Amino acid sequence: MDAEQRAFARMQQLFDDAMDLPEGERDAFVARACADDPQTAAAVRGLLRQEHRLAARDTAAQFGDLAARAAAAVPGLLGEGARIGPYTLLAQIGVGGMGRVFRAERVTEDFRQDVAIKLLRQELVDPSLLRRFSAERRLLAALNHPGICRLLDAGALADGTPYAVMEFVDGQDLLGYADRRGLRLDERLQLFRQVLAAIAHAHRHLVVHRDIKAGNVLVDAGGQIRLLDFGIARTLDDDLEATATRERYLSFSNAAPEQLRGDPISVACDIYALGGLLYELLCGLPPFALEGVSAAALETQILHVPPPPMARRCAGADAAVAARRGLGSTAELQRRLAGDIERIVQRCLRKEPAARYANVEQLDEDIANFLAQRPIRANDGQRFYRLRKFVARHRVSCALGALLAVALAGVLAALFARNVAAARERDRAQEALGLLRAAFLSADPARVAGESVTVRAVLDAARPALEQRFGTQPELYASLAGSLAEVQLSLGLSTEAAALFERAAQAAQRGDLTARERYELQVLRARALFAAGEYDRAGEALQAASAIGLATTPEWQVVKASVLAHDGAADAAADTLRSAIAALDARGPADEWANLARLRLAELLGQNGKANDGLAVLDATLAWQRARLDASHPRITQTRLQRVIA
Repeated sequence: MDAEQRAFARMQQLFDDAMDLPEGERDAFVARACADDPQTAAAVRGLLRQEHRLAARDTAAQFGDLAARAAAAVPGLLGEGARIGPYTLLAQIGVGGMGRVFRAERVTEDFRQDVAIKLLRQELVDPSLLRRFSAERRLLAALNHPGICRLLDAGALADGTPYAVMEFVDGQDLLGYADRRGLRLDERLQLFRQVLAAIAHAHRHLVVHRDIKAGNVLVDAGGQIRLLDFGIARTLDDDLEATATRERYLSFSNAAPEQLRGDPISVACDIYALGGLLYELLCGLPPFALEGVSAAALETQILHVPPPPMARRCAGADAAVAARRGLGSTAELQRRLAGDIERIVQRCLRKEPAARYANVEQLDEDIANFLAQRPIRANDGQRFYRLRKFVARHRVSCALGALLAVALAGVLAALFARNVAAARERDRAQEALGLLRAAFLSADPARVAGESVTVRAVLDAARPALEQRFGTQPELYASLAGSLAEVQLSLGLSTEAAALFERAAQAAQRGDLTARERYELQVLRARALFAAGEYDRAGEALQAASAIGLATTPEWQVVKASVLAHDGAADAAADTLRSAIAALDARGPADEWANLARLRLAELLGQNGKANDGLAVLDATLAWQRARLDASHPRITQTRLQRVIA
């Protein structure tokens, strides 16, 4: 998205937000939102004045012959009491960028039915908006889920303007419902899981909502959520012009970074919006301060600034916020928001789409595990973390097991006291545990002003003690540095991971590590360098791995193919990937590398003018996965999505 497009989108959003306010509050809103941008403020005020003039003029003068014919054909069309087919408009209940929503009723001899009718704002009727509105009707018709507002009917006015008739939901928005009911944090999470179920249904039908926010999630008196407003939704396989920047109706406050940049849209943008909604549902405030912040400053935060932890964001909140969550104080709310639930929310709000949850099912699984005191996916499967969670659930059994383990360790230590090799390995293990213990203590929340301990904080705390062992214990250094670098790579810290892998490889050369261990370090180093954009050095690392003298592994081939493709050797890259696929086949579709090799081959073929061959690879991959995995497995969903996009 270029600067002109961003300016236009910002001005459009400010105009729509101002139109939602009472007329007397619009000027003050524009002044606050554009405090540092007088040019945009003047433009928005000009649009508001023009809107006011148009609203006061005769309909025919505003919109020409087309609107005049519509007004003549359907007198009082947009007024209360007007008729649209068999429906009578009762009251306007909403207005947005695309149109207005009315509560209406249908009365026959046999029954009376309350409905909601959404129709375009006549002053904005144009071909692009008609296409968008028609797309929304098609999307709603394809979705059948108790958590999604149902489409009941559809038609067009005399002038051809379409309308959609939906079930009327008598409810409150999600945040208001939770606060008025005083729902506890766990109850809020259970309610939020209903939202996830509705979004997951839409994603399974390859529909991305793109505008998930509290106002689009209503909760009825029975506690059932209803997801509304698919006005800017799109299918993952469409190519509508409605995705163009100048036709966006997204809300800046809950838009994902890729939406603002104009990047391709995927389920990741809904994951981001869900994270923002969950953030506010739990702590009472949105991820970023909106009051008095210009649109430009808000865009900068969304694109570049990580959201603060929820515990820090609500530090100055009124005690009533905690009380509405069944807690006695703000401090207690801060304690409850730290830890796993913070990690879940922050994973949703990562700037890079690939760093978020891969799908809504993974997010829902983590919330379910959090509520059940089980390990969560957002912790990247750390062994120590999983062990701690297991111990928390089975304290008595683990205490007895620990006593037995201690007794057995004593016996084993006595039996192997004279075995030098075993003693050395034991010493290395003790050193590793001591290093990790010191790292966790250094990152103790009590020592860092009460902030949450993050994986990155532990990694940073471990580095000084680790570096002290580079010269004296190269084997231990290489082993631990390689493990820490893998964690950094999984967190997206590619440059840092590449540097640490290089240090580990240097230590491995001086230590007593096996050739296989040194080879694997070089392959991982190559992967990190390629992810960091250092393509030439990635190729050098692969050559260093080959020079060790071992047969190349499928992992080496997958990284090598990426380097070849970057260098323009598409055919050689494809052949290398096919070789890797054959070698990885025995591992089965649950293996990450086995799937990655196939998906990269399909992507490579598509990028090089062989779209049909790429689709054939994806079809073969789906058949291979379905033969061994459950139909709902995320890897199958991932392959299906890539096939749609391809």
